[in-house]
Amino acid sequence: MKSNDIRIKGYRNTVNRCMAAMIALIAFMTVFSLITELIGMVLVGRLDAVTYEVVTSLLDSAAYMAMFMLPILVFKLFSKNAVYYPIPARAVLPKRAIRISLAAVGVVLPTTVINSLIVNYLVQMAGMQPDFSALETEINGVHSIVLLFISLAIVPALCEEFLFRGVMLKNLMPYGKTTAVFVSALLFALMHQNFYQFFYTFIAGLVLGYVFLLTGSIWCGVLIHFINNFVSVLTDAVSYFLNEDAAAIAQYLIMSVFLFLGVLSFISLVKQSKKEKALREGSVYGVTEELPVFDSDLKLTEKEAVKNFFTPLAIVVIAAIVIMALLTMSLLVIPMPDAAV
Repeated sequence: MKSNDIRIKGYRNTVNRCMAAMIALIAFMTVFSLITELIGMVLVGRLDAVTYEVVTSLLDSAAYMAMFMLPILVFKLFSKNAVYYPIPARAVLPKRAIRISLAAVGVVLPTTVINSLIVNYLVQMAGMQPDFSALETEINGVHSIVLLFISLAIVPALCEEFLFRGVMLKNLMPYGKTTAVFVSALLFALMHQNFYQFFYTFIAGLVLGYVFLLTGSIWCGVLIHFINNFVSVLTDAVSYFLNEDAAAIAQYLIMSVFLFLGVLSFISLVKQSKKEKALREGSVYGVTEELPVFDSDLKLTEKEAVKNFFTPLAIVVIAAIVIMALLTMSLLVIPMPDAAV
């Protein structure tokens, strides 16, 4: 077999393994959602309100963790006749991990505003307006905030990073680092199965992928993911303790503080890296785990990567996710009211 055929076949095989994991993820999401819903129906009325909320929230968090861990096993199962690179999970953070994470969050946070502007513009162009009230988090007390912290900040940061950066990105790396980062970011964005988060999650996926390659640490990505989601928890929490106007000011201040810290951290890292004149061991970034050195002969051009990404399985999976995203969006928009006369 020609060298080019080997490269293309290996890449398409890895794309299909990623798609198999995506199918498993969507299937497990559906199954676990039904199971937790049924358990919730059984428990309602049998437990007091607070206990019910605690039990069902922790159950949802456990199910969320499982629905992301199981696709990793599916990916590995489909790697039976192919090379499989395990998750680089040495529990060590790179040097200056806090500054790296704050700088990354400082890049990601502004995209949430841009994302909202894009969604609002496109929806209004269609003569509709967003109605995200169904997605609003209901907070019934301090216990709700603690549960939200677990379910939104801790659990997704762990399981999503392990699947998308630890497995998908790492196993795509032989075909080019840029290809690996872009494909894993695209799949990460598609995983959310909605359009109102797509731009934001895609940019976040790019940042998380770049940091993973830069540091060799899955845990730095987990920390970035955690801080980013923690900001969301904070903005929800202030709405419980403050009135609407005060909460809006507090949310603006929270975003501003983290953006300011991000800018300062980024400037600090750039200055430090210039002094040390290195990006690897002994530098401002450091390395916690050596990523594999791949044969450069396997690397694809951007054109080859794009063309061969769209395998039959990839087309089916992407089409299914787009359809689900359209259905979700249809539930989150309402007709614009007629202009007053």
